[in-house]
Amino acid sequence: MASVTPMSPSLIGPDLGLLALIRGLGGLLRRSPAATVKLAYLAQYAVDEIGSVLLAASSDDDLDERLDAIVTGRKIFHINALSLSAWDSNRQAAASSESTVVEFQNELLGLLPATALERFRTGHTLLACRFQAQQDIVRSLDSEQLRHAAEYAAPSCLTSPEIPAEIAQALADGLRCDACLLALACSMLQGRKLTEWLGNALVAQLLGGARSHLRFLAAVPGTTVPLALLPAADRLDLDALAERHALAEHRLATLRRNKT
Repeated sequence: MASVTPMSPSLIGPDLGLLALIRGLGGLLRRSPAATVKLAYLAQYAVDEIGSVLLAASSDDDLDERLDAIVTGRKIFHINALSLSAWDSNRQAAASSESTVVEFQNELLGLLPATALERFRTGHTLLACRFQAQQDIVRSLDSEQLRHAAEYAAPSCLTSPEIPAEIAQALADGLRCDACLLALACSMLQGRKLTEWLGNALVAQLLGGARSHLRFLAAVPGTTVPLALLPAADRLDLDALAERHALAEHRLATLRRNKT
């Protein structure tokens, strides 16, 4: 991983804009004038183009396939880039991570089945911590760095040979989490009560994705993730990953030379 560091745009950029978008959904749900017109429009677009796709899933396998298609497609990365641009001038005034999750939770009352709502409540600290870690990263970047993050974040960041598979998986899982949040937001805006199966499946994917992504975020300089929430043994060791990845690349290069 010689050319990739924890703060490389391809690693930190894939969903920072989506963080802003999800925070902006609160204003959209309340029809609040505080939400910028552009961000509200993007939030509605994301809900329609991504959230509604997941609400049409008919089984666990179907949901998995739809999530894979979203994460490996260009649309979610394009929305992310547009959202980063819209949010840049207002990023310091964002609501707290805790209030964002609580607001989401309150809006889900009556829409999620009881078991799924309880699962969401149990995992709300995990979600809030992930949001906070992302916000810590955003606040550490200047406008130019944010633009680079938006420009470099693309589906290729999940398949680049420069990025260890464990990190790529964490990034993909973070996007899956965001897509599930957009699906829940879609149900809120439509006032649609989710079935027992779909509600539980979306929350399970959401929390699993958040935890996987947090394993990477906890290793990024400047973020604070409590050990009680994510033990040290569960966090990605970026130095060890870089060393193993470099060794694997060296062996692969040796094999290729030996074949010629």
